[in-house]
Amino acid sequence: MKNKKLEHIKTTGFKTPKNYFEGLDDSILNQAKLSSKIDTNGFKVPESYFENLDVKVLDAVKTQPETKVIKLFNWKKAASVAAIAACMVLAFNLFFGSEDQISFDDLELTSIESYISEEDFTNEDFASLVTNDDISIYDFSELSITENTLENYIIENTTVEDLITD
Repeated sequence: MKNKKLEHIKTTGFKTPKNYFEGLDDSILNQAKLSSKIDTNGFKVPESYFENLDVKVLDAVKTQPETKVIKLFNWKKAASVAAIAACMVLAFNLFFGSEDQISFDDLELTSIESYISEEDFTNEDFASLVTNDDISIYDFSELSITENTLENYIIENTTVEDLITD
């Protein structure tokens, strides 16, 4: 079979017989006249068929015996076993757990610093932790800060926006 390009095809490939459309309207009109003369369509339904249909369907559904369902897995037993196991694990951890208590001395200094820097603490939060007995005026009187150290601190820890807004 040769493949022809669509642009070179001259015919559509569909043909009708001669005088096909000349007798078409007559055959359609004859068919309409014939259907008006027929009174019945050929199908018959017994009398009171649809009146008793719902009763027959319901009787057929009711007569089926109910089957007994046997469960393959008992969830109540599994849940009770799981609850008992959880209680035993909890009791073991409470009574036979480690006696070691974590103290503040066990924490690393970097962990404390990172916690303080990452949390949003205000000056009031820090001030509530310090009492007057903890601070002495003598702690600051012997402290000497040079001007160069103060200048380096300001350069490293402040931005232009901080200086403008303060």
